[in-house]
Amino acid sequence: MRKMCVFCGHRPVDKNKEHVIPQWLIRETGRTKSPIIDSPDKKIGFMAFTMPACTACNERYSKFESAAQLVMQKVLGGVSVNATEINTLLDWFDKVRVGLWLAGAYLNPEKYDFQPKISIDTRVGKLDRALIVEKIDMPATDKGILIEGLDSPIFVYSPSVFQMLINNYSFTSASCENLVSNKLGFPIITDVTLVSGGRTSGKLQAGREKVTHPVIKDFAPSDNQIILYQPIFSQFKNNPVCKTKYVQKYSLDYDAGVGGIFYQRGANSPVVYMSGDDKIRLNPRPYPDDDQELDKIHKRMYNLQISVNNMPMRFCTGDAVVDAQLAFLRKCKSDVVADYVKNKFNGR
Repeated sequence: MRKMCVFCGHRPVDKNKEHVIPQWLIRETGRTKSPIIDSPDKKIGFMAFTMPACTACNERYSKFESAAQLVMQKVLGGVSVNATEINTLLDWFDKVRVGLWLAGAYLNPEKYDFQPKISIDTRVGKLDRALIVEKIDMPATDKGILIEGLDSPIFVYSPSVFQMLINNYSFTSASCENLVSNKLGFPIITDVTLVSGGRTSGKLQAGREKVTHPVIKDFAPSDNQIILYQPIFSQFKNNPVCKTKYVQKYSLDYDAGVGGIFYQRGANSPVVYMSGDDKIRLNPRPYPDDDQELDKIHKRMYNLQISVNNMPMRFCTGDAVVDAQLAFLRKCKSDVVADYVKNKFNGR
């Protein structure tokens, strides 16, 4: 893999280093010596898990990190947050998720047989996203970071879903095209076709202008989860289909194409839109502190990976034979992950 700035994707200018897991979080959780990659042939600690970056890009994102740190401290401290702060949190998880994927390709080139064509700049806040928040009833003294899902064949194929445990909180971050827009009543893009340069085109379809369940296809929330949803329509914000009262009413920043924040508490609760100065404590009912419950949390993340992977064709070429091959490839990825999870948890 050629050297590229993790932020802009170009060759680094005045090369600097970016800690994919920010140093402030490493210090606050005491994970300065633990490895993030821990295999028989390779061990890489959290502080050494870095990517090349332009000095200017690194400085640009350092301001964002400071804002994200304040929001995360509120969440971990049980303090209520508003929609703007949640938007910052979702941006931060986008940044970390894509950064982890790029760092994996950079530090483990034997697992990636391609040159990544995305960067943090091209993915943060650009696609629909969701964040699942869960808690484990463990002592406050058990600090740490645990990252799950990076070795999954689906994550290597597409950095759409990963999980991060911070102290006693579990955060599952997901982002992809049409992840939540359809069920939240927003316009969706259909008949997506690959064009030159890896770009895509498609048709924009008017939204249903109402919330329907489940918000994420083939994924049912559990009673102990708080799920945050956000539709993003920035890539086609000027299309007349988006110029409706519904889209304007339920957007955080309509002019920028950023949809509003919706949340759901548990499996049978309604989906609620956060308007104005509404605030929410991301403090779900905790699970018991045991390995079996932790396994269940991890398994739900892998199930979400499979659900996202099996969504209706996101990238079709218009060629029936090629599209059938792509669909088969996606199905194979899901089958491989199902076997991976079964082996990882010894069939439990």
